[in-house]
Amino acid sequence: MFDPELTFYHHINLVVLKCYYQLHQLRVVSRSFTHQSTLTLVHAFVTSHIDCCCSLLAGLPLVGLSWPSRTEFCVQLSVLFGGLSKFSSITACMLDVLHLLPISQRLQYSITAIVSLCVLPYTPSYLCDFCCPVSVLAAHQVLRSAARGELFVPWASLAILQWRAFSVVGPAAWSDFPFELQSLLMAHPSKFFIFLKSFFFMFDCAGSASE
Repeated sequence: MFDPELTFYHHINLVVLKCYYQLHQLRVVSRSFTHQSTLTLVHAFVTSHIDCCCSLLAGLPLVGLSWPSRTEFCVQLSVLFGGLSKFSSITACMLDVLHLLPISQRLQYSITAIVSLCVLPYTPSYLCDFCCPVSVLAAHQVLRSAARGELFVPWASLAILQWRAFSVVGPAAWSDFPFELQSLLMAHPSKFFIFLKSFFFMFDCAGSASE
C-alpha cells in the first residue's frame, strides 16, 4: 500500500481491480435480484472498497483519482442498472441512483467527518491534538477566526505537509465550512453526518448545474 513518494497508485490500482471484478460478478447475478437488492450489493462490495481509508488519498493529483469516471466503470454501471445508454453521462446515475459523490468530494467528506469526531471529541488524543480551536490560543483569541469557532491551521514549510498532512488538511477543511454547519455538530451530533453529506450533495449538484 505504501510507496516511497506516498502516491498510493498501487493501492488505487488494486481498488480498481477489485471494483471491476465485483461489478462483473454482480452483472452475472443481477437478473435474479430486485433493483434495491442490486443497489445494496453495489454498496456492500463496490463502494465499500472506495471508501475504505480513502482519507489517506487527500492531496493526490486528481488525475490519479479519476478512475470512477473511466469509461469501463460507467459502462458496467449502466448495464447493471439499465436505462442508460453506453454514451450517457454517469453523473446523474451516481448522484440520484447510487447516491455517490465524486471522489474529490468523498475525500473531503471523509476528512471532515474525522475532524468532527475530533471536535466532539470521540477520537484518540493523538488525533484530537491536531484539531485545536483558535479560541484556546492566547495569541489568537482576538482574531475573527476565534469568534467563528475555526480550528488552528499550522504553517507548513513543505508542500507535502500542506496538502497531505492531517494536522493541516483537517483543520483547513473544517474552517472552510459554513459556521451554520459547524454549529450543528454540537446542537445535533447524531444528525450532523446526515447534514454533512447533504451539504456535499447540494454543493456537487450546484456545480453540475452551473457546468
